[in-house]
Amino acid sequence: MKKQAGKSKKKKKKLISPAIAIPFVESELIENASYKCVRFKDERVCLDEVFKKLDPELGLKLIYSEAPSTEIGSIDFSNLTLTVFTLGKSIGVQRFALACLIGHVVMGHGSYMKSAVCHEQHTDVILKPRVSVGGSADIEWQARFFACCLLMPRQMFNGYFIHLQEELNFKNRGHGPIYLDNQPCNQLLYSEIVNEMRIFFGAPKFLVESRIRSLNLLVDARRPVRVTEAAINQLFF
Repeated sequence: MKKQAGKSKKKKKKLISPAIAIPFVESELIENASYKCVRFKDERVCLDEVFKKLDPELGLKLIYSEAPSTEIGSIDFSNLTLTVFTLGKSIGVQRFALACLIGHVVMGHGSYMKSAVCHEQHTDVILKPRVSVGGSADIEWQARFFACCLLMPRQMFNGYFIHLQEELNFKNRGHGPIYLDNQPCNQLLYSEIVNEMRIFFGAPKFLVESRIRSLNLLVDARRPVRVTEAAINQLFF
C-alpha cells in the first residue's frame, strides 16, 4: 500500500497565560508608604498638597464634581483622572474618597486595574485582562488601609488619643485603652472619642472606628441585645 502523500496537520493548542495575581503587601509597608506622602496644613493632613507631590510625569488630573452621584469618588487610569463627588457628601467623606484614590496611585494599582468607583463601604474595581478576579478585594483593601493611615498617621493618632484620655477623663483600668460593652456610660464615652477624632482629623466616623481597631485601642465586649417574645408580641400583635 502507498503511503499518504500529505501528513495530517496537528491542531496547535492555544497556550493560556496564567492569571496575574495582585502582589500581597504587608500592612506595615502600606503604612510606611502613606507616611512618605503626608503633608500638613493647619495641623491636618492636606490632601491637595499630597496630590501635588505625586509624580508630575504621571500627568494626573483631579476633579471635584458637584454632579449628583451615589459614588464618593472614582479613578480612571485610561485618562489619568481622579474624581471626587462633593454634592451631599461631608468633608470627611470627600477626604476619604481622595485619600483612597491617591492610595490606588501610590500603590501602583494602575498596573492591574483599568478603573475604580469608590463608595463609603466598598469599591467597585475594573481589572485589566488576565488579572486574577480575586485581586479586586486585595486592591480595595490596600487603598482603603492606605487612606486610613494617610488621614490619621499613627503617631499623631496615638498622641491625640492620649490628649483625649486627659480631656475626657478616662483611663485604661486593665480592660484595654477603650472598653466598650452594653453599659450606656461606656457607649457614650466611645461615641465622644470617635466624634472628637472625626472632627480633629477630618475623617468619617467609620474610618475613625477602623483606625481605632487597627491600632488595638478597643476592647469590644458588647453582647447582642436579646429580644423577648413578650416584646415581639407588643410590636406585632
